[in-house]
Amino acid sequence: MADSSYSNAELRQLAEAVRQRCLEELVDAYEHGGMSGLCVEGRWDLALDRLRSLDLQAVLAEALRSEPTERL
Repeated sequence: MADSSYSNAELRQLAEAVRQRCLEELVDAYEHGGMSGLCVEGRWDLALDRLRSLDLQAVLAEALRSEPTERL
């Protein structure tokens, strides 16, 4: 359950930061797979594997450090 000390706007900012990081990871892995010579299916497999292995705790910590909001 979310910490009630965060406002809906703050939680939305955090969620957006996490989503942005996930999208960046997907695109980066997909492009890397293409440069490595993988077919389209292989590129997507690589991208999804990277997303599945993403350390969400580290992503959250990074998002919390980078947010301009005082409590985030």
